[in-house]
Amino acid sequence: MKHINIEMKYTIIRTRKRYHEYANILEKLVFSKIERKVADEVDLLTLLIEDYDKRNSPGEINMDPIQIIRFIMEENKLKNQDLASILGCGKAYVSLLLSYKRKLNWNHADTLAKHFSLRTEALTKPYEVKRKLELV
Repeated sequence: MKHINIEMKYTIIRTRKRYHEYANILEKLVFSKIERKVADEVDLLTLLIEDYDKRNSPGEINMDPIQIIRFIMEENKLKNQDLASILGCGKAYVSLLLSYKRKLNWNHADTLAKHFSLRTEALTKPYEVKRKLELV
C-alpha cells in the first residue's frame, strides 16, 4: 500500500494554543480587504473554532453558574473589577457573588451570557447560596 503524504493547512483543534492561533488567523481574514477570496477559509476556521467551543464549553460540563463565571474570568484574565464593569455593579457585589453569598440575578446572567457568547441557561441553573449563621 502506497502512503500519500498530504499536508493540511488546518486540522481539528485539540489545544488552547491552536484555538488562539486559529482565532487570530480568522480575525485577520475577516477584517482583510480580500475577504471574498478567502470565504472558504473563513468558513472552515469558523467551523473548527465552533467545534472546539462545543467540545470544551463550560456550559457542557457539570458546572454551576459561579464556576462558569470563574472559568471565564480565568480564561480572559479578568479581575473582580472587570466583571463589575461588565455587570454595571460594584466590586462588593461581585465578591459576594463569587463567594456564593449572593445569587446571580437573571439580568446579570443575561448580560454575561451576551458578553461572553454563552447560553443564558448555563448561568441561570440553580446553585446553593451560603447563608450567614444565625447566632442564638
